[in-house]
Amino acid sequence: MIPHSSPLSSPRQSTSLLAPVDRKVLLSRADLRALGIRFSNSQLLRLEAAQRFPRRLRLSGASVCWDRDEVMGWIDARKEERAGWHYAEPE
Repeated sequence: MIPHSSPLSSPRQSTSLLAPVDRKVLLSRADLRALGIRFSNSQLLRLEAAQRFPRRLRLSGASVCWDRDEVMGWIDARKEERAGWHYAEPE
């Protein structure tokens, strides 16, 4: 007897709206938190206005998201900045 498998049981064919962040094009606030970006909405607005964080995309009304590639580029830039940081004088 051949076991029956549902098309949704296969991870390759899943149509879940909760896809992993690395497969999404647009990121929600929850996705930002999952990436470790835990700024308040007010702080995000300030950073965006100062061009220090990617600007959000307005989908409709109060629904917003961020471009994944722009956010990942911002994270990469923070990593590059980290290489030049010195918290204390070397001994």
